[in-house]
Amino acid sequence: MADSSCFADSARGWRLTHYRRSGRELSNGRHRANESSGWCLRPFRQSLSLSVTNHLSQNVAAIPFLWILPLSVYLLSLILCFEGDGWYRRRLFLPLFGAMVLAASWLLLHETPDSWVKIAIPFFTVFLFVACMFFHGESALRKPDASGISAYYLMLSLGGAIGALVVALGAPYLLRGNYEMPIALAASAACALFLEYRRHWISDIAWAGVAVAALVSASTVVRSMQASALVSSRNFYGGLRIVEDTKFRTMVHGTVSHGTQFLDAARKRSATAYYAPGSGVQRAIEALRRPGQRVGVIGLGAGTLAAYSRPGDYYRFYELNPTVADLARRHFTYLSDSPATNEIRLGDGRLTLERESPQNFDVLVVDAFSGDSIPVHLLSRESFEAYFRHLAPGGVLALHVSNSALNLVPVAGRVAQAAGRAALHIHAMPDDATGRSESDWVLVALPSTFAAHQALSAAGGAPQIPAGFPVWTDDRSNLFQVLK
Repeated sequence: MADSSCFADSARGWRLTHYRRSGRELSNGRHRANESSGWCLRPFRQSLSLSVTNHLSQNVAAIPFLWILPLSVYLLSLILCFEGDGWYRRRLFLPLFGAMVLAASWLLLHETPDSWVKIAIPFFTVFLFVACMFFHGESALRKPDASGISAYYLMLSLGGAIGALVVALGAPYLLRGNYEMPIALAASAACALFLEYRRHWISDIAWAGVAVAALVSASTVVRSMQASALVSSRNFYGGLRIVEDTKFRTMVHGTVSHGTQFLDAARKRSATAYYAPGSGVQRAIEALRRPGQRVGVIGLGAGTLAAYSRPGDYYRFYELNPTVADLARRHFTYLSDSPATNEIRLGDGRLTLERESPQNFDVLVVDAFSGDSIPVHLLSRESFEAYFRHLAPGGVLALHVSNSALNLVPVAGRVAQAAGRAALHIHAMPDDATGRSESDWVLVALPSTFAAHQALSAAGGAPQIPAGFPVWTDDRSNLFQVLK
């Protein structure tokens, strides 16, 4: 760690005769506060850092590895403030932090459509850097003499742990949606007001205004998010909302749709979105249609695939998140309207399949790759072996690989190739009339299966697999390799 002279230099230029917070005098132009002052700041910067990460990855864009950006900014500010010499200039970062809080509060009050992604990501990254520089810099200025250094760093660590626990454990229990970002913003502004209180009447008024603006913004954002959703629910798998427009009811996780249903009673049993007529999964189910058809689905969503069921069929859904199952039953009618026997098994799809006896599915659907956190263990060679064990002779494995940031088609095709199976890539274009979304499906089966269903084979083509593309396994995968 840098010696105390660097902190004296970094504080040079702002002259205070009295540190009103602790009642101690300033020495050499820097705070001589006790070690508890630092840990009081740590929960705010830690919770703000995690809140910005959650907001960017869940509310702005489902981009893999996006979490690395705020983490890097956080660590950079920590290094600059505690190891750098004079990087933290209070006269610069204090008003800059206030301005960024106001700008962030304004931005949160407005919707962030896809066209704003290029604005929201860099803005909140810069905001986090300024906020972390402010809080880390203020903590560094409160570093005590050697006699209290051990307690100081202990309390810093404790404060960081408290801030992380509030966001990681407290928010899923206490909040019905992803509201921690506006709440953390308001709390950070209140903390800055506390630090500046009674320094100068102008400063008091300015920071009181910032804190009030952030609080009003937070309350407005929370109310508007609740008002725009029929239902909001939150657990450790994330926040889920049920939203409606004039035509559809949709289950949304962050920015990713988990299923859509027509509001028109006459069309409620129609499959939509990625599963609409013309999609790869619809073609597979219809091609293998038989009395008493058996279909397995990893990823329930709204239960849309039950729209293809007929009397005597059997559909088994594997769903990790129990809240998804609850919302699908209560707010969508695909399952209740289905004439087939429908069963939901809660838990990780692959692990559940590995514990079960062979199910002889005619079609086994794996739909878990639309978000930013890809379950790689569902795209590995070992997972395909588990899938094949549950397929009936001549059955088809249908993989939904639509993803805005990752090209998973060659991954599925290469694993199928290594397993001695044929693969078919079916790309469906959007169709407003049927409610169909653009989608990519990879169907995997024995070559004889595709040969027996020429209409299915004609619907797509072989996946494009780059030369030398590796086979993904439980021990080896590379998401960077498939970034679009």
